[in-house]
This record gives sequence, C-alpha cells and structure tokens, in this order.
Amino acid sequence: MTPNAAVNTELLSLEDILDGQARRLFEQGKFDAAAPLYRRALAVAERVNGPAHPQTGARVHDLARLMEAAGDYAGAAALYRRAVDIAEQSHGPHDPRTALSLANLAGLLRTMADDTAAEPLLRRALAISEQALGPLHPDMVVALDSLAALMRDRGDYTGAESLCRRALGILEDAWGPDHPNTSAGLGNLGLVLHSRGDLDAAEPLYRRALEIVETSAGTDEAHVSICLNNLAGLLRDRGEARQAASLARRALAIWERARGPEHPDTLIMVRNLAVMLRDVDQRQTAEAERLRDLTLSEAAREPRDVATTALLTARAQVRILQGRLDEAEMLIARCLEVRRACLDDGDVRVENLSRWLDDVRALRAG
Repeated sequence: MTPNAAVNTELLSLEDILDGQARRLFEQGKFDAAAPLYRRALAVAERVNGPAHPQTGARVHDLARLMEAAGDYAGAAALYRRAVDIAEQSHGPHDPRTALSLANLAGLLRTMADDTAAEPLLRRALAISEQALGPLHPDMVVALDSLAALMRDRGDYTGAESLCRRALGILEDAWGPDHPNTSAGLGNLGLVLHSRGDLDAAEPLYRRALEIVETSAGTDEAHVSICLNNLAGLLRDRGEARQAASLARRALAIWERARGPEHPDTLIMVRNLAVMLRDVDQRQTAEAERLRDLTLSEAAREPRDVATTALLTARAQVRILQGRLDEAEMLIARCLEVRRACLDDGDVRVENLSRWLDDVRALRAG
C-alpha cells in the first residue's frame, strides 16, 4: 500500500467515526454538538474524494439536514442545492438518487412555506423515479408522500388521497400489510382523511398503524409516539377529551425516551398534551405543561418566517388559558401576518389561523 493510499484509508475510517458520532447527537437533538462533527466529516470527504464525489454529496446532505433541523434554512438550502448539483454530475439528471436530492430540497422549501418552488421539484422527482424504477417500486413512496402532503396543505384532499393510496399500495405489495414501513403509509392516508373531516375513515387507519408499530420488534419508539399522537388528535376532534389526553401523555413520554427532552420536536408533543389537558379542564396541569413548553422555547429566535410561528401560537395558547384574551389576540394576529407574508390566503394553514383569530375575538366580545 502506498503512503497516500494508507493516509486515505485512515481518513475514511475517521470520516465514518465522525459521521457515527454526529448521527447519535443529531438523533438526540443536540445539534450544536453534532454540527462540528458533520463539518469535519465533510471536510475529510472533500479531501479524499473531491468536491463532486457521491460520498461528498452524502456528507453535504447530512450537514444540510442538521442545519434544517436547527432552523438555519438559508444555510440548509445552499447545501441541499449543492447536493442536487453533485447528484446530477455524478449520476445524471434522470437517476433516482438525483430524484431523492430534489425531494430533500423540496422538503426544505415546504418548511419555508415556498410551495410554489417546491412543487415542480417534487413533480420532477416523481417523474424521474417512475421512469427509472417503474410505478410500483418502493422508492417511489417518498416522492408520492411528499407531493401528497403539499396537496393536503393546499386543501386538495382528493388529489392527496389518490397519491397516498397509491403509496400505501406500493408499501403493502413490497413489505406486506403488517410491516412498520406500511404503517407510515397508513398514517399518511389517515392524515389526509382526518384533515378532510372524515374521522370514521381515518380512525381505523390510525389504529392499524399504531397496532403495527406497537407489535413489531425493533420499531423505532419515535414512530410509536407519532402514531399515538395522530390518534389522540382524532379522538380530541371526536370530543373524547380524556382518552385523547391519555394517549398524548403516552406519546410525549415515549418521544422523550426515544429522542430526549431537548429535541425540538419534543415541543410539539408538549403543546399537543397541553391542548388535550385544557379540553378536560385540567387547567393547572395544562398551564404547567405550557410553561414548560415556553421555557424550552425561549431561546428560539424572534419570529421572522412561517417556520417560527410555533412560538407565537404557544404563547397565545398560554394567554388564553390565563384569560388574557387581548394579549392572545395580538399574538395570533402577529402570527397570521407572518403566515400571510409567506402563504396564499387560500392556504389551509392561513385559513385555520384566521378562524382561530375570529374565535378569540368572539370570546373577547362575548
């Protein structure tokens, strides 16, 4: 072995070690600790393989995913675009790996509420995958689900349902009806039907998905938590507040065990539980949970885009619980202003927030 080859072998081993350590920290939500490790792994990949190698592209993607999770959307977008460029150069514009990179970039743009830019990327990714793999290949599911989520948020439930049913059929054919991978398809279809208001159709899908992940060995506990949370939300909409709160508590406990209390998505679980507890009139408990949510969130940056409106809505919910409706109205109105700057007025997310503002104003007037 030449000296250069030996050095490269050592560097590749170091790259794998750095990547493994970074992934563990990422899964725990410790983004600040993971970032320098991901950056070092990328630097090693660039040194060994060059800036346009597929392995370098994989490291670029890892760092982009971290920056997205940490809320640095501009930095993540630049990296995702670089990953697309590397994939196109390495594999060609019609390769499924290029399609995956396009879908990742589109997912970030969706988080940034730029559905106009995300949709053509998703449709291109779907066309590439279908042409390269065939319409029934399991790798088609990512693009189908991503496009379905976009259509669901726009209120196109018919289109979203069609895509989700197609994705579910692919998963069932590939993995069988009782595989954890299939449970994700069930949950996605349930979300569309739930959003449309068809609770009777959505509930058995949620329950089946939960049964699969609870009884399958080796299932990531986070998936169990997500399934519980979906079902809790549906039961709340049915008016079954106590059962919903019980499931939300289980969801939060499992999520914290799987991802840790510092993970950003833990905040979502906390907020959900607070809403459920409010519904059963356990106001003191709900207030405690909400204040904990705010304590975890206070380090967040000032709201500047749609992705940071969660803090505003959390604060508004606290003010409602405290009976401070004037402050709640102000917070919701500010949140709506931010969303309208990023989304069309017909977007479901804008309409839901607008209705919430009307409800608070009616409470104040009454």
